[in-house]
Amino acid sequence: MYSAVITKSGQVTLPKELRDFLGVKPGEKIVFDRDEAHIIIKRKPSFEEYTAAINRNLSAKTKRIAKKSAGLTVSEMIQSYSLSAKGRADLGRRYGA
Repeated sequence: MYSAVITKSGQVTLPKELRDFLGVKPGEKIVFDRDEAHIIIKRKPSFEEYTAAINRNLSAKTKRIAKKSAGLTVSEMIQSYSLSAKGRADLGRRYGA
């Protein structure tokens, strides 16, 4: 078990063993969560780690769509979708056409 002191300004120094365990370095962020009886401290992933995790979980179809729409503006993506057969069917269902 580890202990720490809360300063007047509410700051706590995370013991080195816990920083090492979480793999955090000075300047990196941690996040706090809680459940019924515990406070949970986790390392906050960087933006690059977060997007890499999302990319690992994308389906092959989603990856094809993302690759196909890379470099398009939002307007161009909407236009492309609305011209596709699925897009026309979705719009027809949505607007009763």
